[in-house]
Amino acid sequence: MSGDPKTDPAKSGLDCFGLVRHALHHQFGGPLLESFCGIFRVDKEAMTEGFSKSVGSFELCSPQAGAIACCFHKTAFNSNQGTVSGYVFHHIGICIDVANVMHTSSKSGYAVIPVRAFRRLASKVEFYKYVENDHEC
Repeated sequence: MSGDPKTDPAKSGLDCFGLVRHALHHQFGGPLLESFCGIFRVDKEAMTEGFSKSVGSFELCSPQAGAIACCFHKTAFNSNQGTVSGYVFHHIGICIDVANVMHTSSKSGYAVIPVRAFRRLASKVEFYKYVENDHEC
């Protein structure tokens, strides 16, 4: 059998989205983020769409306990208007306090790292806190 749950998120049952959904809901009282159900991390289009569906229940903030930490990469893609540049959502973590982000990756497994190190994972990183409203997540 290959894969250690400590170093292989696929073997532990939680990828970055599963970890954030679980922690946000069970530790910080946020929604379960249903728009991310069944999305595989390699499907960048579905991940970006899931983010777009959920972001209405969140507001931009500075790092703080319970804030989701969202990574975006700048990319060019083809659309009916030609080649378009934009940001694609590709990774997520959750702040456990103002200085640290918990996340998991296929390369390094589960980790708690400083916010400054998490910011280096992508060309654009934004933090969002959950705000209760009538928007469905």
